[in-house]
Amino acid sequence: MKKDFRFESLARDGIGYAWESNYSMNNNGFFRQPSRCIAPEVNEFQTYNDGMIQHGPLYAVSAENIQDFLVSLLIFLKDCHGNSELETVSERWPHDRISRDRAKFYEGLRYDPDEHRQTLYNNETMKKSNAESKRFDKRWIEIPNFADGSFIAVFRFFVESHFSALERYSLYQNIGQIMGWPWVDKNDLKDWIGFDISTKENRHVRQAYSALDDLVNGYRNTSNGLNQLDCLMRNMGLHEDSQKSE
Repeated sequence: MKKDFRFESLARDGIGYAWESNYSMNNNGFFRQPSRCIAPEVNEFQTYNDGMIQHGPLYAVSAENIQDFLVSLLIFLKDCHGNSELETVSERWPHDRISRDRAKFYEGLRYDPDEHRQTLYNNETMKKSNAESKRFDKRWIEIPNFADGSFIAVFRFFVESHFSALERYSLYQNIGQIMGWPWVDKNDLKDWIGFDISTKENRHVRQAYSALDDLVNGYRNTSNGLNQLDCLMRNMGLHEDSQKSE
């Protein structure tokens, strides 16, 4: 059973974190600037080192604190008994949002400043066209001026304004794996991801994210496997409920 939970910050003195599933009711400031916050369901509160007692309101956790949040969450989950907290995290942890074919398609799009009318592309079919008739079809879009085949260009095709910093970092990781981690000026990525990934400490963010991603995907795979097994047993009449009804 999923449940909300709270845990202590590892590195930030007097701070506790709260994972609130009913994030749509939160008034923590996330929706004013989602790229600068870790996730809508992630909050922090002041404890004044009074155990885990909350003193004051909940606030959205700044993306700049993502390393401490991820590491603190990892340690908390490691010490948990049962899977209810991991189930809660897995429900909102970013899924792989992109396909290799689509990333490669975006990588191949080029804006031509010398063209009076830009080439069109279709997101659904992943095709390009210069046909005038398609300019009146909303499914076809002019190639934007940032399309230059770079990492950041591909990132901009995928990212949406409501993405949290965690979703943006997940997208960054997915694109990097598909494109083979080409060189990119990480200072230019800061405004798109929500925090600075050019620092030496970023390796800790990468390791913590990877560990949590493995935990979540392991839980999802186990849960999916058990659901398929349950379905198979029902179909074969091997389930206890099926046998009792007979």
